[in-house]
Amino acid sequence: GISGDITAITATQAGVYKISVTLEETDNYEWDGEAPDVFEWIISKASLEKIGNPADGEYAGSSQTVTLANWNKNALNVSAIKGTTFGGADISVSAANENKITLVHAGTYTFTVEITDKHNYEWADNTTADISVEYVMRRATLSVNWGETSFKYDGSAKAPSPEVNGGTI
Repeated sequence: GISGDITAITATQAGVYKISVTLEETDNYEWDGEAPDVFEWIISKASLEKIGNPADGEYAGSSQTVTLANWNKNALNVSAIKGTTFGGADISVSAANENKITLVHAGTYTFTVEITDKHNYEWADNTTADISVEYVMRRATLSVNWGETSFKYDGSAKAPSPEVNGGTI
């Protein structure tokens, strides 16, 4: 027959693979049709859906976690996080835990997502470039109900009784 064990050939990484096939016993065997001198097979890259922008959130007085959807922990990483307050100051953000990013301040954020294994994975549009994901944590809305604000003098101390809704002042 054929030299070597062609059933034991395997590959695990994306790429193009070739194997030379030689018929050694030509006295007893012949190819059925054209002789396959070189056999080729392909393992295509796995396709990843691009990470979309998560729905905006609202500041709630404590840290909040944003979760990025369509996450593949074997292929993706949040490589950079940049945040800016609504007043323009930079916001320091600690690293992400896979697709979960903990944020403390209201502002706008950009998360850079990279494919860590560009040899075996690509975005669904056949690219591998880093993408930017945008997130906005809106400011919390506060309101104050002052209660009674008109008093008649009677010699005792008077003051409105404010009630804050949505946070603290």
